[in-house]
Amino acid sequence: MREGRYAGKGYRQLLIDNYIVIFRINEADKTVYVVTIQYQGRNI
Repeated sequence: MREGRYAGKGYRQLLIDNYIVIFRINEADKTVYVVTIQYQGRNI
């Protein structure tokens, strides 16, 4: 991630339809920690 509160802290993002998922991976434990799921819908 390049911008925002999670930028540069090892977090990743996943876009699914109108949702964005912010998560972090612990490779040693093989665990994924989901930090937040946010709706990013738009009316055009």
